[in-house]
Amino acid sequence: MDEYVLKTRSLTKTYRNTVALDNVTITLKPGRIYGLIGHNGAGKTTFMRLIAGLTFPTSGEINLFGYTQTKHLQHARQRIGFMIEAPAINTSMSAKENLHLHRIIKGIPNEELEQELLALVGLQNTGKKKARNFSLGMKQRLGIALSLIGSPELLILDEPINGLDPVGIVDMRNLLQTLCAEKNITILLSSHNLSQLYQVATDYIIIDHGRIIETITLSELEEQCKQYVLLRTNQPELLVSTLEKELHTQKYLVMPDKSIRLFDFTDRMETLAALFQRENILITNLSIEGNTLENYYIDLVERSRNV
Repeated sequence: MDEYVLKTRSLTKTYRNTVALDNVTITLKPGRIYGLIGHNGAGKTTFMRLIAGLTFPTSGEINLFGYTQTKHLQHARQRIGFMIEAPAINTSMSAKENLHLHRIIKGIPNEELEQELLALVGLQNTGKKKARNFSLGMKQRLGIALSLIGSPELLILDEPINGLDPVGIVDMRNLLQTLCAEKNITILLSSHNLSQLYQVATDYIIIDHGRIIETITLSELEEQCKQYVLLRTNQPELLVSTLEKELHTQKYLVMPDKSIRLFDFTDRMETLAALFQRENILITNLSIEGNTLENYYIDLVERSRNV
């Protein structure tokens, strides 16, 4: 198996005097779901359009499946599915008619593929219903089905989650996870909302003003945003002993200022308060601390802009 499906090196795109993408260097590995995160205008769609060949870089290099030369890149893009800016749907057609049209355009003879893709995205029962009458979530799912014609190894989706209702978000999340786990498709999806991507992406690429300001895995992100109970007392040794003896936990850190960060029982504050009162431990601080996903993203962007 290839070590990567996509690499970029110093990828830059300028429009007159505006730098839309600034020296972007990233690597996408197989079998992962990458969330490309940034506010509107941060460069997400520009990056995706460059990979799709819909526009060309001012400088830098794109490496797809090991290919870098222009003529080879065009061939390599046949191994990629795209849904950028809006699904390429003919709204006067049904879901099946849309799939039939795109299958014929791509020269794929397997007619059974149409029904297979409809079932995969949950549109097998839409019959002759025209796409103009679809909900936003149904249109997004049809767009993904269209992008899957040709059995891509890399799927690039521009804002597929934003605008969906809670049920639509869950359906989309389950679909993307199925495609990655069962079809081994690497997925790159963009959003300006970190919390919407939190339950689907395995890796995050954060972009601001055309620059990549951080790449981070899900486990690293969770570590950065881990919540904890902040405890302060004039008896830290007794407090630590009580935590281990009475609560059977060692998930804590004693900080240099003798405060204690307890990573257990963040949802059982009453249990902690009752225990400390029973053991006659004077607590001067008992509070939930730690970053939220949104605050982490905002702080990261603000720090990058102040450099």
